[in-house]
Amino acid sequence: MTRFKNVFTVVTVVAVLSATKGYTQEYKRTLTEEILVSGTKDKVQISFAEKGNYTIYSGTSKQTIDWGKPIHLKSQQMYEVDKDSRRPYYAVVSSVQDTIYVAERKIPFDKVHNFRDIGGIKTKDGRVVNWGRFYRADALATIQDSEFDLFNDLGITKVFDLRGTHEVEKAPNNQPKQVKYIHVPVFNEVNAEYFKEIERKFMSGDFSLEDADQMLLDANRDFASLYTDKFKDLVHQILEEDTPIVYHCSAGKDRTGFTSALLLSILNVDRATILDEYEMTNFYTQHTIEDNIEKMSKLMPGVKKINKEAFRSMMGVKKEFLQMAFDTIDQKYGGMDNYIKNQLGISDQERKALIKRYTYKM
Repeated sequence: MTRFKNVFTVVTVVAVLSATKGYTQEYKRTLTEEILVSGTKDKVQISFAEKGNYTIYSGTSKQTIDWGKPIHLKSQQMYEVDKDSRRPYYAVVSSVQDTIYVAERKIPFDKVHNFRDIGGIKTKDGRVVNWGRFYRADALATIQDSEFDLFNDLGITKVFDLRGTHEVEKAPNNQPKQVKYIHVPVFNEVNAEYFKEIERKFMSGDFSLEDADQMLLDANRDFASLYTDKFKDLVHQILEEDTPIVYHCSAGKDRTGFTSALLLSILNVDRATILDEYEMTNFYTQHTIEDNIEKMSKLMPGVKKINKEAFRSMMGVKKEFLQMAFDTIDQKYGGMDNYIKNQLGISDQERKALIKRYTYKM
C-alpha cells in the first residue's frame, strides 16, 4: 500500500513547525508509574504513588549511582532537589528494601517535544525494562547545536530514521557528527497524485475527523501486516546494539509507536501498559498542536479551512489506532507470541535472552 506514506508528508510539514508552546485540550498522563520523575531546567521532582519512608541515591546513570550519599525521606510523597546533571538517575530504596531505578522519562530538548525513554516499565513477570537503552522520538531536525551535550550524555551511538526520503529532505536531522545515522524508511517513495488529492482535501477542509481516524486505523493495520518485513529488519537492528539508540519518524507517534509496541512486547510488557505508553504522546505534545495550526495558517492561507478536529487526530494518537495493529496480529497471526516468533523471526530462546539482557529483576 502506498497511500499512507503520502499522508505522512502532511504530518512532516506540521511536526517541525512548533517552536513555542500554545494551548490545546488537556491530556493527562496515561502511563502509571510508582515513582515519577519530572523536572525543569534546574529542579527535579520525585513523586511517589504512596507516602512512605524512602532512601534515595543519585548518579548520572544506573552504573554511576553514588551509594555513599543516601538521602533519607520520612513519611514523604514528594521530594524536590536541584538538578546536578543534565540527565540524573536515581535509585530509590523503599522501607521493604525494594530498589527501583528511575529517571525523567521525557528528555528536555527545547523544540523536540516527543523524545522519551521507554525504560522503567514493568514486564508481566515483574522485571523492569532498562532505562537509558531505547529512546523514541519525533524528528530531530530542531535539535539545537547547544543541546548536543545533552544528546551526548544519553550515550546514543545510532539514530534510526523511519521517515521517507521526501520527509528527510524537508526536515533533515541535526545531530552530533559522531552519532551514526541509519535511514530505514518504512514507506517507499511518495505517490504524487494520491498525495495531491489528500493535500487538496486537507487544505480545503474536506478531510474530516472520520477520514483522519480511518487513515490511522488503516495505517496501523498495515504496519502489522504489509510492512512486517520493514519492522522486522528495524527491530533486529535495534536489538543487536549494545549501546543506547533512538528511533524516530516525523511526529514520533505512528511508525515510532508501532516500533515501541513491538520492542515492549518482545520484552514481555503487557498490552494495556503498551497502550498507555503509546498514549503518552498526547500528554507530551498537547501544547504544540494549536500553535501549529496558527503557524500553518500564516504560512499557507488556504490552511485556514482545515478541519481542526481532523488535524488534532492526525497529530495525536488514540488507543484504537494501535489496538488495530494488535487486533490484526491476533486475527491474522494467532497472537503476539506467534508474531514475534514467526513474523519477526525471534525464537523463544532468543527472546528469553533479550529479556534478560534488556530488563532487570527488582
